[in-house]
Amino acid sequence: MRAVERVIHPHPGKMWTLTPGAKTMQPVMVGSIHGAPWHSCPTQALPAVYVQNASLEIAQTWVIAGTGTISGYIIAPFPTDALDGFDGNVPEDFARAEAIAAALRPHSPSLIQSAHSSGS
Repeated sequence: MRAVERVIHPHPGKMWTLTPGAKTMQPVMVGSIHGAPWHSCPTQALPAVYVQNASLEIAQTWVIAGTGTISGYIIAPFPTDALDGFDGNVPEDFARAEAIAAALRPHSPSLIQSAHSSGS
C-alpha cells in the first residue's frame, strides 16, 4: 500500500522530457482524448493523476524479499489529502512542518508538551 495524492497542477500530461542536443521533445505521458494528444487538450479534460508521497507505506516482508521493492508490483492506493499526505523530503518541507507545529501549539499544548517530554 502506498500513500498518494491527486495532482491538479501541473498535470503530467502537459510535461515533457528534453534530451540534450535533441531538436525535439517528448511528452512524459502519452495519451489522447478524441484523437488529440493530452498536451493539446484542456487540463480539466485530462484524467485524474496521483503522485506518491511517503506519508504511509505498508509492505509485507515477503514482498520486499521477493521483489526487492517496498511496494511490490501490485500496489493498492491510500489516498491522502492536505496534511494527511505531508511528506518531509527537502528543507522547505521541514520549515513548513515547523510552521504547522507553531500554528497548532496554542490549540494543543498537551500534545506538543507530550511530544517534547518523550524525546520525540
